[in-house]
Amino acid sequence: MDRGFRVGSKNADVALQMASHPQDPLDLCYPWRGDANDLARARDWDFYRALDDVLLRYLMAGDSRPLCDLVLNLKQQPGEEAARDIAAMIAARKIRIETRGRPKKNEVALTRYLSELCLGLDQIGHRRAPRRFFWQVLARALNYEGDPDFLLKAKFNRGKGAPPNPELFRRDQALAWFVDKKRAEGVLRKVAIEQVRAEIEALGREERWEGKVGFETIRTAYKRFGAKKRRQK
Repeated sequence: MDRGFRVGSKNADVALQMASHPQDPLDLCYPWRGDANDLARARDWDFYRALDDVLLRYLMAGDSRPLCDLVLNLKQQPGEEAARDIAAMIAARKIRIETRGRPKKNEVALTRYLSELCLGLDQIGHRRAPRRFFWQVLARALNYEGDPDFLLKAKFNRGKGAPPNPELFRRDQALAWFVDKKRAEGVLRKVAIEQVRAEIEALGREERWEGKVGFETIRTAYKRFGAKKRRQK
């Protein structure tokens, strides 16, 4: 049972209210929530059980954002099965954890964080729910770019044979949604694609994104997921 591992688990109907719609532009920020939405509906699962499945796929691809989102934003923690899988990945050294900043001046806090990680892993190994503090320490370390003052930095490794980036499917659906919206306003297809590209580029400069989304990427996404393609199915 997962109840000992999850505080206040909600059913799918309630959780869906906080998760983004599968074709909502917010999926560009939280695409894993849309994936969990779809999975929860398809398998009649609790939303958080579905999110556990999704976040494990992301972790295997070296992406810890869904786990950080679950712990730091949604204020939940993984279920028992997902917790064991995460612990196994850590035990297999599929994660890199290192100190940063000035650990000698914060030796007491650093010792507390490292001790909590060791204790939490031991509790999971004995099928006991770790304290919420364990997940907070792990998530803050994984979220090192958004939490620059935290004393630990962690990153799951993307090894050989890792699955493709699980975010791309949801990203392409959102890109097609943007183009569809402009097409509905009477904008020609190529012009709509270029406008979407320019708007994303401008937003990227404003938000200081490192990556870019090119014209061909958007065109391919629209060809795959645009409104016309959906009507043919």
